[in-house]
Amino acid sequence: MKASERNTVLHSVLEVETPFVRGVLPVGAVINQVRAIAGYGTAVELRIAADLTAEFGGEEQKWTKLGGIIRTDYFAYDVHWYEYNHIQYAIKLKGVRSI
Repeated sequence: MKASERNTVLHSVLEVETPFVRGVLPVGAVINQVRAIAGYGTAVELRIAADLTAEFGGEEQKWTKLGGIIRTDYFAYDVHWYEYNHIQYAIKLKGVRSI
């Protein structure tokens, strides 16, 4: 899957709770610098593909782990998620930095 074909917006609200930032990232927040981390289309095995298939369905070899950055006026949020058939699953906040 080409980077241009990947989702570039957040599909569900993501709660943010860190020692210095609390709130939510809203549905539709733009995700920049989307990159494939593991799974379909990469040379890296997605170790939890069987678990994702058991929980959400689909074919193990077609799951992908992706990451990207959501920028606001004051912060950059590093988010990771799993994707199958252009649908985001298990979105996680991996880090926040001020900009």
